[in-house]
Amino acid sequence: MKYTIVLDPRELKSLCTACLHLKLDFQREARDPATSEERREICKKSAETWDRLRVNLHEQRDAQAAAQEAQTPADLLRQAGALELPQ
Repeated sequence: MKYTIVLDPRELKSLCTACLHLKLDFQREARDPATSEERREICKKSAETWDRLRVNLHEQRDAQAAAQEAQTPADLLRQAGALELPQ
């Protein structure tokens, strides 16, 4: 099942930044000599998960931007509910 979350650009940037900070925090903990081996593995996996999420968000944003750029003016008018006049 897929969910759609609607975010404005500022919210998306904040979410991506938060994912990056979480990734970096887990990487930092994984490199800490005081971290147990078990915790180190958990941190590495968590860092990878947060990074995949961040990359996925960027990919979806880029794909949506490309789709919007590819739309013709007629497509945009139709989406806005404008009437088409016969030629």
